[in-house]
Amino acid sequence: MAEGEIARLLQERRLLGTQVNARLFTAEIESYRKTQALGPDTTDAEALKRLQTLLGAAGFQTPATGTFDEATANAVIAFKLREGIHQTYRNADGTFAVNEYVDEATARALVEAARKAAEAAKDGATQPTASTGQPPAEAGQPTTAPAAPTTTTPETQPAG
Repeated sequence: MAEGEIARLLQERRLLGTQVNARLFTAEIESYRKTQALGPDTTDAEALKRLQTLLGAAGFQTPATGTFDEATANAVIAFKLREGIHQTYRNADGTFAVNEYVDEATARALVEAARKAAEAAKDGATQPTASTGQPPAEAGQPTTAPAAPTTTTPETQPAG
């Protein structure tokens, strides 16, 4: 990616415009390609249905449509915020960015959160959602309404 293109992407996504941040941002984009992270450009419907099912099990109800839609993106972001998962690059205000891509670390955390939720359900406990403090909504209904965090979507999409 050309230097001018990177600068444009950083500005469009309201990211910190330093060389270090640009390197971190582009390294993450490249890692998404190499690891086939799940994101808006993913076309594997079965993988996306599994992701949506895991999100639901972790307390972030999204319909298992097999498409990476806005509900899925919002659920991934809300999950990351709840779990303290963030990107290596920073927003223009200096805070760490959070995006909608599911890399290996996010996937592992999601599987663990779903496992814990299943154990709690087996014990009869109702898990409140992190964003509302309320019990989970009915199936198919969003359980989170994340505040409007600054999110970033890499322009160069990973292969998926």
